[in-house]
Amino acid sequence: MPTASSANRSAANKAIENGDLMRGARNCVNGYCAIQRDERVLLWLDRNDTVDPTVVNALVTAIDETGAPLSVLRTKAPIFRYGQRLSPVEEAAISNANVLMHVFDLENAASVDNADIYRCMWEHELRVTSVIATTPRIMNSDWAHYPPELHYYMWIKSARLLCDTEAHLTDDLGTDLHMKLFPWPKGDPLSSSWASVDKKAKVHRPAGTWEFFPGGTIALCPKAVEGTLVFELLEGFAGYLSEPIRLTIKDHWVTKVEGGTEAKWLKERMRRYNNGSYFCEFAWGINPRSPLQEGLKVKAPDSLLFRRAGSFHCAVGLWPGMGVPSPFHWDGGGLKPTLTLGKKTVIDRGYFTMLDDPDVRELASKYGNPEEFLSYES
Repeated sequence: MPTASSANRSAANKAIENGDLMRGARNCVNGYCAIQRDERVLLWLDRNDTVDPTVVNALVTAIDETGAPLSVLRTKAPIFRYGQRLSPVEEAAISNANVLMHVFDLENAASVDNADIYRCMWEHELRVTSVIATTPRIMNSDWAHYPPELHYYMWIKSARLLCDTEAHLTDDLGTDLHMKLFPWPKGDPLSSSWASVDKKAKVHRPAGTWEFFPGGTIALCPKAVEGTLVFELLEGFAGYLSEPIRLTIKDHWVTKVEGGTEAKWLKERMRRYNNGSYFCEFAWGINPRSPLQEGLKVKAPDSLLFRRAGSFHCAVGLWPGMGVPSPFHWDGGGLKPTLTLGKKTVIDRGYFTMLDDPDVRELASKYGNPEEFLSYES
């Protein structure tokens, strides 16, 4: 009699044979991870088994198709947001890889917020992809099928707006935040130190880079920040908060936290960790195909909702390599901000204005009807 585990494997293999997940898995492996045949790939899984096995099997199949040597590591992963350290076994496996892909529970997907992972990227010439398409529904979505060339074009074009400028973030909930941003080098909109796209639309990512798949966020540590910030969404809580959290920020530090139960929860954790009240991150989403309703169901808005075009999120605690040291990193945000960089309106009440850019629409038309790629997924 077949066991439950063998039945699950059989169902997973059948799904792969039918090609249900392979388009998204191949887009991840070939497009966004840009895995080459001569690279050593490590696929890191958590022992809690919260990720659908059909997704894992599809990724393994896609990696095998590249011819790259693959190792699989399954451990009880550290909780990155709380500064937990890599074990010697984990670090040894990571140090032997050129490419790390990890597929964890969505609430633990942001390994980039951990100092150990960030250090490994530089010490071991490693690039990292956190796969947040952990269910067949997401791996089969338009978001997971998004053309890498279009994604990186919007990403780099957005990053070029960061030219030592003033940023102003507002929304109808009371956010009124002023920031000074560090400059991003000017240059080719299809090439940066983070990624480049060649004439054949193939992505190249150097060592020392970290990405979500599916992706869609511009994130940075501001040079200066002052004002009022209101969260309607918070990592660790599914859907909209029972009461928005209002933060007062002076010279990078959160000086007041107001709101209901969730505000008290966040305030307690900020007090618990060294430098937990330091404003370390500002980010906005650029991909309109990130599914809204799916994102509202999970306790990890940082993984799904905050990739959505026109959203914003901010964080307190650690930004590796900048700001102040802290073991803690926690995100909150909202879906309908207005963001101006200098005199340019980047987001207008939740609408990402680059979606109307003629150059973006022309590139999208290369892959079909631009509306299929530049309209919002509900």
